[in-house]
Amino acid sequence: MPALPLVMIATALILSACTSRIRDTGTLPGGYESFNAVDTPTVKIRLAAGDAPDPFPAGGNGLAEEAGGQPLLFIVPPPAWKAGEDPWPEEPERLEDLLFTIRERLYRYILREYPHPARVRYAWQASDASLRGYRVLTVESAVTDYKEGNGLLRYLAGWGAGQSRLQLEGRIYEGPPGAQEGLLAEYVVRRGHGGYAQNGLNPAVLRADYTLRYAAEQAIALLTAEFPELIPPAGAAAPESGQ
Repeated sequence: MPALPLVMIATALILSACTSRIRDTGTLPGGYESFNAVDTPTVKIRLAAGDAPDPFPAGGNGLAEEAGGQPLLFIVPPPAWKAGEDPWPEEPERLEDLLFTIRERLYRYILREYPHPARVRYAWQASDASLRGYRVLTVESAVTDYKEGNGLLRYLAGWGAGQSRLQLEGRIYEGPPGAQEGLLAEYVVRRGHGGYAQNGLNPAVLRADYTLRYAAEQAIALLTAEFPELIPPAGAAAPESGQ
């Protein structure tokens, strides 16, 4: 491969890594400097202290009460848009599709990380007898920052050039939506994606909403991969202190 394309690819990857770092949007009241569970350039999770039930049980640093506790039920409400004005006001379905993707991927990837009998629901129904005995956790989410990137550069170059980027922030509460009993954790994750340009064979990457959906999917995959360590499933021992 000629030297110039190699330099262009390397430059694109370096720029992508630098601009995909989490931004301080002011959304989390506790600030962005101290995250006691996960603290990387692209994923940060902070466990809250002093809430009931105690998120730091004896002998562990996770959120499980004890081994063999109640099975988990995650509720995933609709995501919020807190990244400024609608970027596509004349085509509202584009933003709706992005927010739908975020909610659906949270549902899917949380379920992928937790074995039966853990469950995930879009809404809470107190009358559902099949959900009795579950520990209910609400996972709130909001898009707080995004970059559309450069569609033509994505289409013609790829390799990270012109990526779209999305930052997702939120909180995990004890209890169902509207009846949360205490804050358990706060998170922020940021990810970029070029939408698989396929060397100019995929014109869909010219649209930022298309590539932002891929960025959202990868961000959620990174985020939810951390959940079992911090919120162990029923029957799993809490992680040992210091791990």
